[in-house]
Amino acid sequence: MKKLFLILMLTIAFVALFFIVVLGQPRGERENSGLLIYFQGEQVGFEDFSWRQEGETYVLEGEGRLTKPIPMSIERLRIVVDLAYIPQRFEFKGTISGVEQEVESVLNEGEVTNRIKAAGQEQTLTHTIKRDSFLLPNPIFAPYVILAKKYRCQLPNQEKPQEISIYVIPQVEIQGTIQPDETDPCILIIHLGPTEIRLTTNPQGELVSLSVPSQRLEVVRR
Repeated sequence: MKKLFLILMLTIAFVALFFIVVLGQPRGERENSGLLIYFQGEQVGFEDFSWRQEGETYVLEGEGRLTKPIPMSIERLRIVVDLAYIPQRFEFKGTISGVEQEVESVLNEGEVTNRIKAAGQEQTLTHTIKRDSFLLPNPIFAPYVILAKKYRCQLPNQEKPQEISIYVIPQVEIQGTIQPDETDPCILIIHLGPTEIRLTTNPQGELVSLSVPSQRLEVVRR
């Protein structure tokens, strides 16, 4: 009887420990999804991505393939931002127009160190950008998830659009604006020079769709 009681108590203790250790862990934000890419009405590529919280950072990872307008293969994409969406790290490995490329970037308060390998050559470049710039490597679309996560459907509709900085990593920083559509706060209108980009999100901050009307480019969530 005592042996049975001891086994019962040990079982209860094990179950209690399971709930404390496993179920009691904080559940960070997580998302796994994919994008289909259309150019001039033709499906030309896809991207699969994951988004998760790791401690005091968010991590976006992805892979994919594109045939037009620029042939590209993404073997590895990784962007790390803090909980305020300030970029910290960027990694890319793949091919662009048939040229193998690898980029590793470290960002600290707007100071960027890019280590680039391409076509058998290696170089290190440093840039100074705005610390809250969004990293949007061209022509990759999964990083727009970070804009969707930050703004969701909560960007105030002001008379003057909000200014944003885009770092086309590792090349150049571009200044632009973002504002919600007058009729739908979940549609965010981004202007980068003469180019208009329409990003559709939802209250959960998911990237529902992206379009560049002047280029007949459409990206939709699958």
